[in-house]
Amino acid sequence: MRVYILSVILISLLLACGSFDDPALVYDMRVLGAIAEPPEILVPTNPDDIDSMALPEIQVCALVADPGDSRQLSYSMVACPKNRRGRCDAAAQPQVNLGSGTVGDPEEDDALVEICETLGPSPSLGEILERSVSIDSLSGFGAIDIQVGIAIWPAGSNVDEAIYATKKVRFGAALPAEREPNQNPNLENIEVTRLDGGQGFDLPVGRCGSITAPVVAPGEELQLLPIEPPDVREDYVVPTLDGEVRSFTEILNYRFYATEGSWGNSSSGGARDISGMLPPLDARWTAPSEAEEIGDGLDITVYVIQRDERGGQSWVQSCLRVVP
Repeated sequence: MRVYILSVILISLLLACGSFDDPALVYDMRVLGAIAEPPEILVPTNPDDIDSMALPEIQVCALVADPGDSRQLSYSMVACPKNRRGRCDAAAQPQVNLGSGTVGDPEEDDALVEICETLGPSPSLGEILERSVSIDSLSGFGAIDIQVGIAIWPAGSNVDEAIYATKKVRFGAALPAEREPNQNPNLENIEVTRLDGGQGFDLPVGRCGSITAPVVAPGEELQLLPIEPPDVREDYVVPTLDGEVRSFTEILNYRFYATEGSWGNSSSGGARDISGMLPPLDARWTAPSEAEEIGDGLDITVYVIQRDERGGQSWVQSCLRVVP
């Protein structure tokens, strides 16, 4: 009897797990990405030599989606030393308030909705760097990351309804002399292949309603392939504890999201395999096919997020229209 009961419980759990939503389908309020510009700042190797007032301004922008509701969104951004929770809500830690505000609906507003604030040079930023060095296991050797905690919530509601995201900003030691700071990656375009043999196209950049969306058929399967500029994967050097230098070439990863349809795979890229080959970069998406859902035509927002392993990031937002 005990075995039978355990079997029933196990089957129920498996069935429940199978009903989870695909995280690559965006139905509700989500932070899909965050960019820091610049993503890395090189500073003197001696923390005591860091002049916090001489540091450059850093702009932090969040890509937010909220397709399930028609509403404005409120937000706040706060910088602090990195922690496991990813939030800047500890009273004892140094903080910098980047700013807060309210923006229009990301999918409906007439103008492009940008959630951006600037982390400027200040003594408080210097305190964050000093604290980050003090809690780092290598005392800031090579690089340290600070974090910007991002909170988003429906305008007019309580902040308790907020969702949270974290953007890390890297401060690297200016060592060795030839070290260059990281740059955010970018894309030439995204090639779309119709797997039924139809004419392919380049994915246009822009929001639904602001661009002419390519038309796809119900149930049609598309292949999306990011096309990288020749020099987008930066070569970089880092110091080692034995006084040597190691050289690397950046790894790029991709995440794909859409407001409808289904993904055959929603992530791509990564490190080279044992033979030195890069993994595939493409993803496959299938348009919805239910007539009731499509109606006379259905606009679908597509997002492609590009990331490197040093905190660099960029994204492309586009639109596809499914027409019966």
